[in-house]
Amino acid sequence: MPLCFEERPALAAPFVAEVGAVILHKQLLQHSSKVLLLKEQVTEPAYEHAGGPAYREVCRAMESAQERFLKVYCRHRAGEPVTGLDSLREEMEQHQTAFQSLRQTNEAVIQHTRREAVRAYWSKRAVEGIPDTFFADVAPHMASARLHRLHPPWWGKFHRGLQVRLKPGHPAEGYLLDVLPRLRAQATKHKYDAVVTDWCAAHATGWGWDGKTYHRMLVRRGAKKLRQLETWFNVVAPGYLTDPALRHSLHAALGACLAKADPWLMPVPSGVGDFHFGGHGRN
Repeated sequence: MPLCFEERPALAAPFVAEVGAVILHKQLLQHSSKVLLLKEQVTEPAYEHAGGPAYREVCRAMESAQERFLKVYCRHRAGEPVTGLDSLREEMEQHQTAFQSLRQTNEAVIQHTRREAVRAYWSKRAVEGIPDTFFADVAPHMASARLHRLHPPWWGKFHRGLQVRLKPGHPAEGYLLDVLPRLRAQATKHKYDAVVTDWCAAHATGWGWDGKTYHRMLVRRGAKKLRQLETWFNVVAPGYLTDPALRHSLHAALGACLAKADPWLMPVPSGVGDFHFGGHGRN
């Protein structure tokens, strides 16, 4: 146990919350942003390849019509007398309609290209578990980075424990547990399963989350873990889960304590506290 936690056990609460936020960010949120960008990057080249010269010609005609309309429209907005604005708008809209129609013709090919790009992305990345290098790029002012430097043996044991506990299952299951109450409120009794299934499908691509999710069984397993987690927080740092001011003060105290002992003298940047626990759910 690090000395700072022995002297002030409540500091373990913000540390655990920070580690949870890092896991959420790196295993789910960070990947979903990259996957979204990847899909956008392959979309237009796929349209150009599928549509060939005809697509490129329609695209150029549309862009030219838009540019002509906008030039006259800007003059009109500035109060200048203009002519032909309506005809330019009609011409632009005709080109836009032709452009969208041609894109819809090749939509199946585009969706296939996007799916293949996402499949290739996830084939090179581990979806489950935490690798040895998981925390290697964490910002040096964060508690996980400081404890790695200050207490290497303890950190190694802690990290290994995380790897063992998080090896089975997908990290998205914890996120699903947090949103289930909201999904239940959105659905009738007979549509609840369908709402959950749709929610899971919507996140599957960005999170590399495949396979059937038995959410009712997941709730039964997760309820016990949730009670244990809440009990631990309430014993170690009473009020941490319910008092925002106390949470902020404990995170600040943890940062100050570790910064004081850190030989790197890495100050905590202002305005970073919310990342430690702001995006971290109950699971």
